[in-house]
Amino acid sequence: MKVVLLGGSNSIKKNGLSKYFRDYHTIYNYSLGASSSLQNLYEIIRWEKVLEESDIVICESNVNDFHNKNMLDTDIVTIEENIKSLYERLSSVETKVIVLLLPLLTNKYKFKEEINNIHLKYIQLYKLDYIDIDLFYKKNDLEYFYDFDNLDHPLDYIMYRLGEKIIDNFHQYDLGFNKIYHDDCYIILNDFGCDKISKTNSQFNESITLISDDLKLNHYAYEILGIHSWNDSNSILNIYSDNESYSRGGNNENQFHDINTPFMIDSNTYIATSRCSLQSEKTIRFESNYVSDSNFGLVSLLLRKKDEKKIIEINRHGKIHNDLLDYILKERNNIEQYISFKRNKRWLYKFVARNKKNLFIRYLYSIKRLCFERKII
Repeated sequence: MKVVLLGGSNSIKKNGLSKYFRDYHTIYNYSLGASSSLQNLYEIIRWEKVLEESDIVICESNVNDFHNKNMLDTDIVTIEENIKSLYERLSSVETKVIVLLLPLLTNKYKFKEEINNIHLKYIQLYKLDYIDIDLFYKKNDLEYFYDFDNLDHPLDYIMYRLGEKIIDNFHQYDLGFNKIYHDDCYIILNDFGCDKISKTNSQFNESITLISDDLKLNHYAYEILGIHSWNDSNSILNIYSDNESYSRGGNNENQFHDINTPFMIDSNTYIATSRCSLQSEKTIRFESNYVSDSNFGLVSLLLRKKDEKKIIEINRHGKIHNDLLDYILKERNNIEQYISFKRNKRWLYKFVARNKKNLFIRYLYSIKRLCFERKII
């Protein structure tokens, strides 16, 4: 079976959801950590043909939207607009689709209920099949069923088994698709008239344009929604015209950056690598006081021109599928034993975390990373 994954780090973790599909099916994983609903929309547009030829598309982004609100100060109106655009477009994909609402367990941040309610609003509006894991956890007092290393990650075992249950119940999901008339026009701009380099690691493979000289953008009246980047080190892209200027940084990770400040391309809009450390908006894991001399590694820009005449014909009949999670209750005792075992090992994790700069511990991590990379290759 051909499976497409759209999401964040929960869909990338090597022993979680994606592992089941790697073990038993053909997987196309277009997930990125520290992303948002807009990145999922970007991948739907970028890989439209693959999605149409797949058997099922699995999508999750509520955890990442939650962190975009709390860590990057994205306003809730923009987050809702991106969520609406995602599910609108996802519902028009001509294959089976299921959305996962993952548990939000981090208590130090706000807007958990607001973010999840916005997701539910548009999942139900566009009649998508979904699994509300957050609701299931709350109803059954399972909030302690998380990965101890990261409160945003359900246990790998639970996510692995969820993948299995989703496929076992494949016949339940709706195959209808919504029709969009006068749809917004999206463009993924990845040809900048320059030589490209290939950048690859164990999970990703992208063609990168190293932005040096000023390059003109010729898509007049399109709005720039996002930047997909992959740098060698910290670097900042500047987008500017006669009247506007916007700068955004990227680190050495494969990242997608939402542009929450509207920027319209006019007849005199350019992009260039900035040698200034100032950014227009925050970037996750970016050292704001340090900018390298390396050119910005640009994968592509996501552009949009809205159509105010848009009409959506609803043909899906999606519903909630929380019965797929009953395995968690049946296996609750075994999961609790595993959690107890993992909790007892916390002293070792905490010791390593406190001493991660120790040369011996760094050496052990280097060996572990080398072994992992060889295993993947």
